Amino acid sequence: NWVKTDDLIRRSASYLDGLSNGVMLSKIFPLTPPEGVFATHKSDGTIWLNAGNYERYDRTINAIANTDMASIAKMFHFSRPILEAAFSEMGYNPRQMDGIVLQAIDVILAAPIIVEPIKLTRESVVYKFADPALEALPPLQKQLLRTGPENTKHIQQQAMALRNALLNPN
Repeated sequence: NWVKTDDLIRRSASYLDGLSNGVMLSKIFPLTPPEGVFATHKSDGTIWLNAGNYERYDRTINAIANTDMASIAKMFHFSRPILEAAFSEMGYNPRQMDGIVLQAIDVILAAPIIVEPIKLTRESVVYKFADPALEALPPLQKQLLRTGPENTKHIQQQAMALRNALLNPN
């Protein structure tokens, strides 16, 4: 569906710019929502993120994990002139594009891997991380936490593979 989108290159540039700031611009490229319902459990008045939630993301994570990052890098380098033009339209110097892409990858790589149960709070409709350090993370990193430690590792492995393929083109 993304390939059929109008202004694919401009949208891609905007999405990458958002990722570099730790934000997923879901209106630009809506991801398939996770399957099932967000689940928590309570124990002695404490709300915990239910580890069963991690499986909700398996289809999306598997799609990303099975993507050939060398091919993505080749497509990036092939599309460089039109991507640079799209970044220029957003007010960037074309030479800034590489830094923005690498910064987006670095945000993903910097997401913490949390293997112990995650405590939540709920003051209204939305759940928040009880740990202020986790709640202060960029939205992209908080989304990765919601996918679980194994899924985050898979995403980070792909991010590192993409980083290497971008920096070391064949």
